[in-house]
Amino acid sequence: MITATNIIGSILVLVLGGVFMQIRNNGKKLETSLYQKDGITIYIPRTECQTTHDSICKKVDEIKSIVEKGDEKRQEARKENSAKWESLQHTLGRVEEYIRTHQ
Repeated sequence: MITATNIIGSILVLVLGGVFMQIRNNGKKLETSLYQKDGITIYIPRTECQTTHDSICKKVDEIKSIVEKGDEKRQEARKENSAKWESLQHTLGRVEEYIRTHQ
């Protein structure tokens, strides 16, 4: 005789079997996604990540200092150009005044 308990038990066994198979398959997928066939890791170990992170930070700091030096040089060049333009405008003003007075 088939009872409700037998049906529930059978369904429960099927569900648990399916869950177990999913876990087993996911475990194999995880293993193949982390390791190559010869056992070498595909991912970068934590110590290597820290070393890489430190070298990237060092490069970023170097680039930042180069950019800051370039900005300072551009600012100095702007000041020099501004002074030269003022001198040129003053000279042109004097030439215009000379022309006006000597015509």
